[in-house]
Amino acid sequence: MEIEKAAGSGKEKRTRDTSLDAVKGFAIILVMLGHCIVKNNMVDPVKDPYVYDVIKAIEMPLFIMISGYLAGLSKRKASLKEAACTIKKRAVSYLVPFFVWLFLSNLLSGHFSPFSALRDVLFHLDWGLWFLMTLFLITVLVLLAECFPKTWQSACFLAAAYILFFLQSRTGNTFLSPHLTVRYMPYYIAGFWVSRYLLPARNRGSRWAVLFTGKKVLWGIWAVSLCGFIWLIVRYDMVTVHSTKELLFQMTASLLGSYVCFFGIYQFYQSRKMPENYAGNVQFSKSSFLSRIGLYTLEIYVLHFRFVTMLGFYKKGCSLYSLEGIGVVIASFLVMSVFTWLIVSIVKKVPLLNFLLFGKSRPRR
Repeated sequence: MEIEKAAGSGKEKRTRDTSLDAVKGFAIILVMLGHCIVKNNMVDPVKDPYVYDVIKAIEMPLFIMISGYLAGLSKRKASLKEAACTIKKRAVSYLVPFFVWLFLSNLLSGHFSPFSALRDVLFHLDWGLWFLMTLFLITVLVLLAECFPKTWQSACFLAAAYILFFLQSRTGNTFLSPHLTVRYMPYYIAGFWVSRYLLPARNRGSRWAVLFTGKKVLWGIWAVSLCGFIWLIVRYDMVTVHSTKELLFQMTASLLGSYVCFFGIYQFYQSRKMPENYAGNVQFSKSSFLSRIGLYTLEIYVLHFRFVTMLGFYKKGCSLYSLEGIGVVIASFLVMSVFTWLIVSIVKKVPLLNFLLFGKSRPRR
């Protein structure tokens, strides 16, 4: 992310890197396509051993990795007081929409039972907007870890927390779905480590950091990662998990695939990006399509899947590898996108709804 001087103020201000928004935009489109396949009952490991596996392996790990990368760009929290302040902000951004949508979904289900729904979703996060709660838990752990004065102490804290979540998942206790934290925390840490430690070390002229962040080296790693990702996709199932070994292979594939997408898309858009005040707005006329989409990933995430089955294609039992199946995906995607855009546009004009449904304290102008 670039840093520039505020004109006439002598103060530094952070600028928005629209290349990162493009990566986020790509990730949310993958999520939307994945739901078009899943909700229309077209996941078939025999007829489709690759397409959905690729989407499944990358979509959410890439989101988590971007979140970690962005967190690493922020100022380090030197005390518990500073960490608590940031945690409060993240609680509003992630947990307000998590619980509001839980309540609304239960209300519209026809069997209004909010306390039962709350109990169920806290023990099975994937019955709700699991990404928001899992991301919040990981963010809290990283913020608390940074309160330790030494980097190795922070690393030990995170390792201990990770082991505890793993042990909880092995006991069968599903409160806050520890298996999700176990699965997705490494991607957050990877993104966070790069922006918090590797890039600053390179900027300081550290020999090892300069060596490992050279363009040729990074593209070499990209090529190796792409080959490794393809091999793992062909060799292993990315949808179901039958053992810890399979989980490790899946997580490795996700890590490699996320790097391939993150680095490749970021580099592609670097020459086209239009930096703007990161706390402010991006001029749509000067930003790419993916960058525009990337500004509203949370809004799209909480809404889009609710409109996938509006056309009733899920009853047909189509194969993804057919003209009919491709048509179902395209039609579902278009209808879902239109309705999502309409509702986001309306909600953004009502501050209270914008806060409750999207966790945003003020609408984008």
